[in-house]
Amino acid sequence: MLDSVVETLRWQFSEQTSLDTAEENYTSVLAQALGAKLRELYAQDQSRGEEIQKLLTGTDAASLRGVLLAPETSTRVLWNHPGACDDRDIWHYLDDVLTIEQIRSGCAREDVAIRSFTSWSALGDFFLSEEGIIIAQTPISGLVIDAASPAATCFKSSNALDQSLQLSCYTDLSLKAKALSCFQAAMDGLEAVDIRLAAFVRKFTRVANLIVDADGRFSSGSTGEYVGRSIFCNAHLPAVDAGILAEALVHESIHSLLYMHETCEPWVASDDLRANDAVVVSPWTGVRLPLRNYLQACFVWFGLAEFWSMAHGSDAFPGKQCVARYKAAARGFNSAPLEDNIASFQVQISAELLDKLRLMQSLRQDPDGRNNAKCANL
Repeated sequence: MLDSVVETLRWQFSEQTSLDTAEENYTSVLAQALGAKLRELYAQDQSRGEEIQKLLTGTDAASLRGVLLAPETSTRVLWNHPGACDDRDIWHYLDDVLTIEQIRSGCAREDVAIRSFTSWSALGDFFLSEEGIIIAQTPISGLVIDAASPAATCFKSSNALDQSLQLSCYTDLSLKAKALSCFQAAMDGLEAVDIRLAAFVRKFTRVANLIVDADGRFSSGSTGEYVGRSIFCNAHLPAVDAGILAEALVHESIHSLLYMHETCEPWVASDDLRANDAVVVSPWTGVRLPLRNYLQACFVWFGLAEFWSMAHGSDAFPGKQCVARYKAAARGFNSAPLEDNIASFQVQISAELLDKLRLMQSLRQDPDGRNNAKCANL
């Protein structure tokens, strides 16, 4: 899979090949893991296993795939995480979210029609109350938005996201409208730069959580425990423009692609190297990072440098913003060799991954200090 990652992050891919391949490989891993769990259920409770199997086979392929790829599903399937917002086991959860998809598509099974049913969809974009009231969040340029479900603000991760965040859903609808408007402008800008960029963001952002953080600053984040969930806090703030949010969308969607890759093909040989110990200094920010975060950062900054390089040739975002953000993204590639920062870990890191670090640095490094000849005009 790494063979196509650098090409993808140069935004020169064929949409129907590299992007689909990455997602298909990940989907296959999820399906196999779910199949193994279902076999275990059959061994423990055959009747319940038959019920779940009937529910799975009774759901149309597109809905089933969407549920399988949902972050709330993958965290249960791959990490045995029961969900931080409720105590449903995976089978109760699947029963609920697959039933919701059947209701949404208008083909719910007969027993659903005669009982009260309350639940959110797997992506948090659709809710059915006991009174039969449906609340649905319209996607933005094909991007699924969750701004109201419990999962949008209630999750736990041992990895990327700051556990001190005080998250909440929007209660001021005017502020929420501003945030949604900024998302629309960001997606419009990505479309104007290159339709492949927007397609990438849509594919690898399974759901965008549009929420409020009490610290009053804009931030975005994601984690490998909820693959495809991108979290955007305080996008309503006046300081957040289309360019800032567009970069955040690209940034988190690249992480999603990399999380999928890591799930299929581990980057490091030892679980110890996946720990959160801050062991590497980032040449972009000067912040000490865990090894895994550093390796992902190399790819993310490469993709962002390519993005801002392309954006400068369009009218999608202000020229000064393109220049400033390109220089920030390219900075680390003009430092010492990226692999030197991880020399003590190299024997346990995939040789292919190290090759890709060298390739990205050679493509982005300018020996004359001008941040790469391709972008000398920046």
